[in-house]
Amino acid sequence: MANFVNVVIVDDNPADANLLKRYISKNELWEAEISIFDSAYTFFENAKHQTIDIVFVDNILGKNTGIELIQKAKKMFHSIAFVLLTGFGNENIIRQALRAGAADYLNKDELSVELIEKTIRYLLEKKAGEEKLKFTQNMLKTVIDKTKTALIVLDTKGFILEINHVFLKIIQQQNTKLVKGRHVSDWTLPEFQNIFIDEIDNCLKTGSINNLELPINTYSEIEKFALINGVLINELGNEYIYLMLRDITPRKQYEQELKYAKIKAEESDRLKSAFLANLSHEIRTPLNAITGFSSIIIDENLSTEQRKECAQNIQDGSNTLLNLINDIIEVSKIVARQIQIIKSDCYVNSILDDLFLNITKKSKQTDKEHIEISLKKSNPMTNFKILSDPFRLKQILNNLLDNALKFTEKGSIEFGYSIKKSKYIEFFVQDSGIGISEKKLSVIFEWFRKAGDTEQKFYRGSGIGLTISYSLAGLLGGELKVKSISGQGSLFWFRIPMDIDQNDLPIKKKRFKLTPNTLNFQGKTILIAEDEDTNFHFLKIALLKNNFRILRAKTGEKAIEIVKNEQVDIILMDIKMPILDGYEATKAIKEIYPNLPIIAQTAYAMHKEKEKILEVGCDDYISKPITLSSLISVISKYI
Repeated sequence: MANFVNVVIVDDNPADANLLKRYISKNELWEAEISIFDSAYTFFENAKHQTIDIVFVDNILGKNTGIELIQKAKKMFHSIAFVLLTGFGNENIIRQALRAGAADYLNKDELSVELIEKTIRYLLEKKAGEEKLKFTQNMLKTVIDKTKTALIVLDTKGFILEINHVFLKIIQQQNTKLVKGRHVSDWTLPEFQNIFIDEIDNCLKTGSINNLELPINTYSEIEKFALINGVLINELGNEYIYLMLRDITPRKQYEQELKYAKIKAEESDRLKSAFLANLSHEIRTPLNAITGFSSIIIDENLSTEQRKECAQNIQDGSNTLLNLINDIIEVSKIVARQIQIIKSDCYVNSILDDLFLNITKKSKQTDKEHIEISLKKSNPMTNFKILSDPFRLKQILNNLLDNALKFTEKGSIEFGYSIKKSKYIEFFVQDSGIGISEKKLSVIFEWFRKAGDTEQKFYRGSGIGLTISYSLAGLLGGELKVKSISGQGSLFWFRIPMDIDQNDLPIKKKRFKLTPNTLNFQGKTILIAEDEDTNFHFLKIALLKNNFRILRAKTGEKAIEIVKNEQVDIILMDIKMPILDGYEATKAIKEIYPNLPIIAQTAYAMHKEKEKILEVGCDDYISKPITLSSLISVISKYI
């Protein structure tokens, strides 16, 4: 079947026009519909209303030239192919015609059926190719616009020809014109541009870019990462590089977080190992004193003074060990979020006076009485109080003062508080000690850090006191901070809200200090429910001095049996016992004798355990290790 083609001849010479028409009609490869117009005017009047594929236009058209017609017509009819007919072989005219938009030119003196056939075949093939390319480009543009993957079309030098909205979204830009025409390497960091250029050059040789990961610049200066794949495509003799980009910023951030977490975990593991090694040393030192002097004190040949010295060393070692254990328990409470702040009247000056006496005593015990210790109070009133947790406040300041004394060999230590704008109270501890290096200041409040150790000297301690103080300051509503210069000293301070009631308050009276000989419990019976012999013998010896009648139960069942058969005034109930524990035993006894005082003795330190002790019916509790004064104090509440 012959192709159909619409041909127009514009020539004011009828003989030439008809000759050309006969040449066109004689060809059997297509069926041609031929129109002849004798002027540019008639062409434009009719061209608007008909379909035209090819126009043969004579260069001489009265007042007009064929070049002028082509130039004007190409602006109106983009798809028409124009062929200039000229009787002259003037190269200048030919160049003008091609610049004006002519697809070809023919010399009238050389026209033949074969030449016309060849020209029309060339024009039709060229038009078909252009339409195919246009269709492909339109289809590709549709795909680029619709896909959810960022796409970029490059020329063989790497300059951007086409992009889609996904890429614009990645680089956070809305104006396509600001992106097209730029080299694609502009969208990565300078240190990666040569890598990108090399990959593009390599793509021209191998035909692809595979899994290239590069950072991508954005207009908001937020760095993103992209996974880039590319392919070289040939379109009708023209080569293009199609890049597909996927935003992998979340994955890269996750990888960075994993990397950071790994570093932190390795560091934490190293710190914990160092902490455990140090803890072993810290535990063995007081244990050595306890076991050593315990073996000496039983020597019958010791004098009274020597025996007292041994006892004092045993007590000092026990206190050191107890403080270390308390610190470890505090860490467990903080990690488990079991610490509760119990606010009550907090007599600031009274607490600081006690701390002053305590730190002064420690300075003498450690041969540092030459260090000047001073206390600064903004409000000198004895009854000055705030609403806070006095126990935790004292704990923080005591830790800071202990550190100040430990790391100060000469000079002074000053501590106290000042009132800020009547809203906050700021506590501080300042010393003239060894100070802290700038490197260690950033990590001083982290777990298991020991900022004081140097190559010249090792300082005893677990390395967790400051972290505990930092956590407690936060729970009180403040933040522990530090300023320090290595070799010149340190300043620690924290500010907490000052909830204050400044009514005329009575001066806080000192509690009467109970001693083993203060109270006489003659005629009173105490039941000690305790399965551990060592613990029982300590309690027995301590309470016999106060004339108690003492009964013992090694299990909860035995405690219930004794209560049913004996007159008991008070019970010391161990929580952890075999067969029936202290919880169940307390419940059973309270059902029979609800008014019988039961004091739990427990080694548990978590707040929820203490709550459970009170919930089952115990009237009070005392934590192990038990001191004689604390034991007599709690018993005296109920007898």
